[in-house]
Amino acid sequence: MAEAALPTYKTAARVLEGDKGSGLRLAGWTLARTIMIAPPFMLFGVPAKQAFLGAAVASSLMSVFVLLRIFDARATGLAGLKGHRASKRRARRRR
Repeated sequence: MAEAALPTYKTAARVLEGDKGSGLRLAGWTLARTIMIAPPFMLFGVPAKQAFLGAAVASSLMSVFVLLRIFDARATGLAGLKGHRASKRRARRRR
């Protein structure tokens, strides 16, 4: 299986594999994303407390969705589907 390119995906995959400390690293990426999301909202007048709360919710949901996506891909065997389709198309073109 191809390795994920984005840090959150790599860390989420390690969480699902049960690597020690990976949950803490995923929480760190979630916090880092929160810190990057909130300030632009504050520039446009959203109070800091609301901006950081909203950013934390959004960032947490992103981490959850990444975990679910990787888990579902592994559980259903669809992780390599894109590559499988591409190889089928190439095979058809060769005929």
